[in-house]
Amino acid sequence: MTTARALEQLPAFRGILFDLDGTLVDHATAGWVGAEKFALELGATPDPQRWMDIEAKWFEAFERGEVSHAGQRRERVREYLDRPGLSDEEAMALFDVYRRHYADAWRRYDDALPALQRACAFARTASATVAVFTNGAEDLQNDKLVRTGLNLEGIVMIAAAELGAAKPQPESYEKASALINLEVSECVLIGDNPVNDISGARAVGMQAIYLDRTGQTPDAIATLDPLRW
Repeated sequence: MTTARALEQLPAFRGILFDLDGTLVDHATAGWVGAEKFALELGATPDPQRWMDIEAKWFEAFERGEVSHAGQRRERVREYLDRPGLSDEEAMALFDVYRRHYADAWRRYDDALPALQRACAFARTASATVAVFTNGAEDLQNDKLVRTGLNLEGIVMIAAAELGAAKPQPESYEKASALINLEVSECVLIGDNPVNDISGARAVGMQAIYLDRTGQTPDAIATLDPLRW
């Protein structure tokens, strides 16, 4: 099913799953700002692009199941600071410094709150469930919802670090739908990652709506505004 077709059938889905980073919250800008301030606090030369590249490398390793969620955090710090000998405890303490600056830069997209409000209003009248389905850790992602004002009543948090499988592993979609007592075919995932949120979901029978904020993908939405129930 294409994005256009999924949009037409949106009210038929009983599970409405939103990705978080890049979909509801501007992770890229927050990560860039966080990396810059992190380096400055430690007296290192800021290189936000290098941080983002390292983050992508290690987060993809987590998504493949090659490293734990905590492990990818530690490895990002070790590589960025060129300090491979950091103990786990030292690396995590330094990651918390980055996390503080990263969190200070969290901002929701302008279309995020209205889209969630529409979804939640529909869910209340249609026996449906609205969830955030993220490859992040539950504590961090819940905090992100609170600090950006997106923690609407009734939204379920489904976080890969606690789920035991990350997108695009097939079992992640199956576990996510089971967590809200639905089949994958009853759910639609809205997200900005063409693999994690789109092809991975569709491969197991979950429908998906592709968000490309650049507006350069034909079968995609450029904002969350077309999400209507």
